[in-house]
Amino acid sequence: MKRLIATVLTAAALFTAPVAPAKADYPEQPITIVFPNKAGSGYHKIILGILSVLEDKIPTSVGVQAMPGAGTAAGARFVQSRAADGYTLMFIHEATIQASILGMLGFDMNEEFEALARVNTSAGGQYARPDAPFSNLTELQAYAKEHPGEVRASINTGALSHIDILNISEELGIELRLVHVSGGDSGSRQALLSGDVDIIKVNPVSMKAMVTDGMVKPLSYYGTSRHEFLPDIPTTEEQGFALPLTSSVHGYLT
Repeated sequence: MKRLIATVLTAAALFTAPVAPAKADYPEQPITIVFPNKAGSGYHKIILGILSVLEDKIPTSVGVQAMPGAGTAAGARFVQSRAADGYTLMFIHEATIQASILGMLGFDMNEEFEALARVNTSAGGQYARPDAPFSNLTELQAYAKEHPGEVRASINTGALSHIDILNISEELGIELRLVHVSGGDSGSRQALLSGDVDIIKVNPVSMKAMVTDGMVKPLSYYGTSRHEFLPDIPTTEEQGFALPLTSSVHGYLT
């Protein structure tokens, strides 16, 4: 598993290589940016924010099309099948690179795609329901050791959320019950609210309103410093634990 993590991070670093500039008359028609996950997730909101900036700088319309399925493979395959003319782009993160490494795409991303830019870096955090018997990582650690295998953690099998949970459970020395939940951040939030899981790992961009309204309880933030949206959530390092290897996730336009 750790070899896989290292490979994903190395591939992500290589994937930021510059590409040749576009033709002088580009663009002449609308541009579509494919987002290979479900609409409404934290990364969907990020690309929509980026789109608002691009609209003032590109002399044509730019739209975002959510295309979830098969662990980002459906969207990636769609873009790979389109003409390499710069009018169908894709916004990806390490999950898509990981899918390529695992052979889920049916092609090598480094051969079929060229990175235009790395446009953001973000980190997730852990959240629980308000009635959870723990409010931070130390309390989670103590509770999980007293109740091994009883704390249910939301994961998307094989994705970065899966690796993060394995990393943090190893760091805390606890045994968690892993529950596969599809649908990205929105699926994890619903699973938490419905009581299907006890903890989730989600980007703070998706959680601010729920934390403010008291619908969920934040346990930690994986960033190296506190998040500007939720400055009251202590970081993992502040609580005395090492950050997961995949704590920082990058978004790329390809």
